[in-house]
Amino acid sequence: MTVMDDVLHDLEQFHGCFPYEAFESIRADRLESTPILLSILQHVHKHYLSLSDDYIAHLFAMFLLAEFREPQAFLPVINLLHLPGRWPERLLGDVLLSYDTANVLASTYSGSPEHICDLIENQFANPYARSAGLEAMIALVATKQLSRMELMEYLSYLFDHGLPRQRSFIWTELVGVACDIYAEPLYDEMMKACREQLVDEALINPDYINNVMKAGEASTLKESVFRPYYLIKDAVTEMRGWHCFNHVGPVATNDAFFELGEAKTAVLPHQSLHPRIETTGFCYCGSGLLFKDCCW
Repeated sequence: MTVMDDVLHDLEQFHGCFPYEAFESIRADRLESTPILLSILQHVHKHYLSLSDDYIAHLFAMFLLAEFREPQAFLPVINLLHLPGRWPERLLGDVLLSYDTANVLASTYSGSPEHICDLIENQFANPYARSAGLEAMIALVATKQLSRMELMEYLSYLFDHGLPRQRSFIWTELVGVACDIYAEPLYDEMMKACREQLVDEALINPDYINNVMKAGEASTLKESVFRPYYLIKDAVTEMRGWHCFNHVGPVATNDAFFELGEAKTAVLPHQSLHPRIETTGFCYCGSGLLFKDCCW
């Protein structure tokens, strides 16, 4: 058995602690490890029905390949998001429901948004996966891989032609994203979507849209709008705080959340601790803020 075989074994199953040593080995031999990480994503896409509940290698692979800026990982991640039914949720869990998936896609971006667009427009795809596609488009703007004008043009296409005009989660997300990037030219389309009851007005409504427009471009596009979106630089930093890991390891921080020896509830990322809430919904903690701006 080779060193990489041992490393792969450490990644495949959940062992309770973060695999620091395995990550160090993978980083030390990126040339050999990259094809292995890519094969993990391909394996999950092909055999997702037969994976054990504690299989977690694909999540490690996603974040490591994002750290490596590996464009060959872009399409395999997209393929996982295209899996039928609730499989994207079962495989990715909180990674899907947070900004993580968008940041992974931005970090492995291959230069063309075509595959993200296909995901967003696939009416048979998981709604949270489609939402992650829209979030990924914002991430591309935030990381200067796509211009705000290009995204606005794509949103205009979605409003006019790209989506069936029937009430759905993706319409609520679409109007929300248009507000997030201050797509003032799409104001009439946003209001029309509300009038046609395509969106969930408990989450996005005409008053909300008007308030965004009144706030103005400068206020809406302040730095905090794009702060959750970035290129992943360190997979360990991104993952080590997950609740599924007992935080005993070589990396100490000033944050009590990562305090050495502090045991956390062993819940895998795909066994979410959060109740299922739409990404534009109000947070379950009672703060009155949107879930994605609070405890997400």
